[in-house]
Amino acid sequence: MAVEQLLWRDIEKTLTATLTTTSDSATTLPLRTLSSIRSLVTNPTTSAATITAVLQTLIATLSRPLHLQTHLRLITLLTTLPFTPSAAATTLLSSPSPRLAAAALSLLLSIPAFDFNSVDDTLLISLPFRPSISVRVWFLNNAARFHIQPNLLVTVLLGFTKDPYPNVRQAALMGLARVCQAGVVVEDSDVVELCYFRAVELFRDPQNYVRQAAVCAAGEWGRMLALSKQEALQRDWFDFVFLQLCSTVRDMNVRVRVETFTALGKFTFVSEYILLQALSKKVLPKVKEKQYLAPCSARQCKIHAANAAGAFIHGLEDEFSEVQQAACVTLRMLPVISGQFAGEAFNIVSYVLNDDSIIVRLEALKTLHHMAVSGCLKMKEDHLEMLLHTLVDNCLHIRTQAIRTVGSVKLPSLELSKLTVGSLLECLAMYPKSEADIFHALFSVGQNNENYSVSIIEDLHHEIEPWGDKKLGCNNHKVAGLIVLAVSASLKHENFRLRIPQKIFSYAAVFFGRISHAFVDILDANSLLRYLSHCGKWCSEAQSESVCKSVVGFAPKDQLQTPDYILDAVNLIPITVKRLWGLVISGCTSEVLGTLRCCKESLRTISSETDEFTGAVAFALQYIHIVKLISKIWEHFVPSRKCNFYQVGQLDILFAKLEKSLIDLKFGFTGLEKEDELYIMELVLLSYVMALSSFHVHCTILLKLSKTITFLEDLRTDKSIVFSDFLNQISDSFSKDDYSFSGPSTLKKLRDVFVLKNFTLSQRIRQVKAELVVIGFDSVTPLRFIPGLPVGIPLEMTFYNVANDHILWLKLTLTDSAMEFVFMDMEEIGDLQEVGKVKFTSPFYRTPRAEAFTLRVSIGMECNSENLDRVKGHGGPEHALTYISPEIEVYFVHL
Repeated sequence: MAVEQLLWRDIEKTLTATLTTTSDSATTLPLRTLSSIRSLVTNPTTSAATITAVLQTLIATLSRPLHLQTHLRLITLLTTLPFTPSAAATTLLSSPSPRLAAAALSLLLSIPAFDFNSVDDTLLISLPFRPSISVRVWFLNNAARFHIQPNLLVTVLLGFTKDPYPNVRQAALMGLARVCQAGVVVEDSDVVELCYFRAVELFRDPQNYVRQAAVCAAGEWGRMLALSKQEALQRDWFDFVFLQLCSTVRDMNVRVRVETFTALGKFTFVSEYILLQALSKKVLPKVKEKQYLAPCSARQCKIHAANAAGAFIHGLEDEFSEVQQAACVTLRMLPVISGQFAGEAFNIVSYVLNDDSIIVRLEALKTLHHMAVSGCLKMKEDHLEMLLHTLVDNCLHIRTQAIRTVGSVKLPSLELSKLTVGSLLECLAMYPKSEADIFHALFSVGQNNENYSVSIIEDLHHEIEPWGDKKLGCNNHKVAGLIVLAVSASLKHENFRLRIPQKIFSYAAVFFGRISHAFVDILDANSLLRYLSHCGKWCSEAQSESVCKSVVGFAPKDQLQTPDYILDAVNLIPITVKRLWGLVISGCTSEVLGTLRCCKESLRTISSETDEFTGAVAFALQYIHIVKLISKIWEHFVPSRKCNFYQVGQLDILFAKLEKSLIDLKFGFTGLEKEDELYIMELVLLSYVMALSSFHVHCTILLKLSKTITFLEDLRTDKSIVFSDFLNQISDSFSKDDYSFSGPSTLKKLRDVFVLKNFTLSQRIRQVKAELVVIGFDSVTPLRFIPGLPVGIPLEMTFYNVANDHILWLKLTLTDSAMEFVFMDMEEIGDLQEVGKVKFTSPFYRTPRAEAFTLRVSIGMECNSENLDRVKGHGGPEHALTYISPEIEVYFVHL
């Protein structure tokens, strides 16, 4: 307390000495003194008494003749005080310098807590009457922020609209417009009328920016004037103001024309025939003799309704894109009175779609979309063709908006519906990255034109057969698009669903991952899957009625207690994969790979909806990956097509991946049926046959093949197992000791007799997997080690579906040639059941002599089968491993 008082006394002495020694108007205060004052008042520990003393001194100092810059600095100091009383504001605004008073007022505006109601309105109003033009303009631009009485403020602004300086007139007009925009209520209707007609008078001002401000003010005050009248007169006043503004659509200045259309777009009511006249340059018969008299107005202003003739046409045909854009925006902001207005507006706007400006075309499409959504737009063939042409525009934004617009249009005939659907499908083929938008548009077409959409599906349902034509394939974008159209149309009514073939809903399961996004607005993925299950007859008849009511009624949260339809949908995927074999042997690899990608996406979407069938989904995904590798390898045996012949070593990589994937499929899952295990063995034998067909006879492959066939011979004793033709022929061919089976003709016969089969997936299938977490480790806190000494790795392992008879190994990899294996004794770990967590500290002995190193850790399960290679060296497992956990990296730094 004493310190701050001493500091303030020193500052007062400096101020007194400076002000008494200099008497001219150029007196300046030292910056050091001003800085000391600022430090004192901004210090939170400064007492209120000291701050009050500072305030009184600063106010008294401001009344002295000082340099303008010094005045401004003192005013800035005042704004830093925790309170600025009205007395200080009065002193500041009473300054003889208008610039100083304006600067003070500007700083007061920056104080959120300052109450302008405490300042006399007369003092504020006196500021624009001072001789400074810049201060006058600034005040008029900010007048709406000062809480001045509305009638007084409007009167002042109205008076300055007659100022000889054009920038002052502009500021006064914009001030009037801001008063309306701020919601200030002016009770005197005569004042409102004066403001409006004064703005109209300035439509003829020689300055462009004044006319622009006049249009803005006339629009705001004109609407206020119409609303202030009796309800019976409001219609005429709205029309009168609208017609008055239409007189400026042909102004010579671009900004004035833009402002005109902006003002026209804010009208909430206009008579329909005036809007129609604004869309036609030719005066309509109804308005030829029509004129408007401003009711109850002393001015008796008359204006012809023909004043609106062609107003929007002039805007859309303007040479400047800014005006065209404003006209388009205005058209979609105006209230749509009837289909006649929307139709006439569409006739005009559709021609803007050929404009050179991207922004104009985009705004035109948005306007058409707004009209289509309103529901009163009737589409004509020539206009539809112009709209469909924009689907192939070079600009992505134009295409996206065009797709949305086409989807929202109500089509009048089957022919136009076919044309629209065909154009959307062609766009999908040309721009596959726009698939989500196009699917959503097709969904909207099906919802808006359900009868025509069902007729289209009835005509084209044979093209949705994904495996009937080898050239078509299941990856065809047209198939997916037609399925979206069919499903969306079926949702409208039960009768439409019954007209669509059931198999289409079954095919939809294959495309489920791709098409589910199109229905997200009304159905979640789970509800859509239930609906497809019902329509495709996957689920039982007992569930059908409840499913139909909940889904067609759009109640997605109503769930079935037993979601068997999800497993049924998963089982449709292997059926689809099986039917692709004809495409595989024909060498249509790209079509097959596209279909498999589609199946994978569908499976991932289905798996995200439930956790009950994760094992079955994971098995199906692994099987799809194997078929993908087989397809890539099989392409090597079809030289008649333009195949992707692999370079030396690439085919070896594919075979290595195929072998690993087959091992993972065979040993990474539990709960498989005997038929499924036999089919997996059949796939393994096929991989051997393809390997022998691609290389010279390799002893390792022959040895594996021999062991597998020996195992098959043992299975023949079980009469309950039915062998396929492929297994029978390969067993007979390899029963000889002369290895004549390695000939090309024999191998080709074996390849030709093989066919893909179907897996029957069930809830019993479980995936054997594990998760690894290093305790006390992250990217910021690595583990410590001493070079050359063993180090322990604290691990938390989560096992899923791991049994006690499984042989697990922890693999620790430093480099490809330096690795260690740690045996996981399942008997010591105990019974894990389905899910179990174990904490285990694993040793690593071969720490390098380095400052830091990275160790890769994973868990592998030993494949204890006699037909697999034994892993040599490393003191680890005796048989090949299938890895059941993702590989993680652990970082070590020198202790």
